[in-house]
Amino acid sequence: MEDKKVTLIQKVLSDENIFSAIYSVESYISEVNLLPKEDLELFYKLKDKYNTVIIEEIIDECKKLLRNVLYSGEYFEIKVFFKAKKWDDKAHCIKYRPIHTASLITQICIVCLLNQIMFKESKDGKRELSDLAQLIPSNFYGNIPTLESERIFYDWRQKYKEYTEKVIQTYDEAAKNHSYKYEVALDLENFFPSVNPDVLYNFCIKKIGQLHQEDAIDLEIVLDKLLKFKVINLTSSKSIEKYYGEDYKELRPHSI
Repeated sequence: MEDKKVTLIQKVLSDENIFSAIYSVESYISEVNLLPKEDLELFYKLKDKYNTVIIEEIIDECKKLLRNVLYSGEYFEIKVFFKAKKWDDKAHCIKYRPIHTASLITQICIVCLLNQIMFKESKDGKRELSDLAQLIPSNFYGNIPTLESERIFYDWRQKYKEYTEKVIQTYDEAAKNHSYKYEVALDLENFFPSVNPDVLYNFCIKKIGQLHQEDAIDLEIVLDKLLKFKVINLTSSKSIEKYYGEDYKELRPHSI
């Protein structure tokens, strides 16, 4: 009798996958100070990988939240905090950088989804990059998935160092061989807020290739839950406008 195929969402909800997300928690919680007191205490408890009692409790909590999000029209809840970035002389005001955060359980659950679309298991049981992860360009130095079990991404400081070294090397080579006459420096303002999640969603679905229908449906659900979130602490029109910009009503009506 042929074994029944394990679906993508079943893999997401597996104890093994959730434990993997818990095991690497220290690598992706970068803004520890934004965690509430209870979450901060839990974060330090999870450093003990042999504390089976607390780990089993968190696995159960993650399953509950994952089921609620994956099997309903709900989205993960996040909060936005504004960090002073610079003084704008033209506008005569402070420019802020939005910092996103979520509860510790929510962040673990998000990584549970990422684990299953960024990685796959080889025949000998080793972690490999998925087809989706291999779409990342070779000259990209942002959050790059790593095959190390204790991390989900390479340390950004390491990648930023590699990026700056590459830029300096390219600049020096161009200066020596005179292959370029001018240097152009670009700084795109509000780049990430300008990216339409629907564009990314359609790109990933189109590029992922032919899948079994069941997997294709699960992938659509997982990507949707990773690209859209419910911001729960923007309670005034001023804070909403600060976050989405002056044209927020036209640009993001579904998120308000």
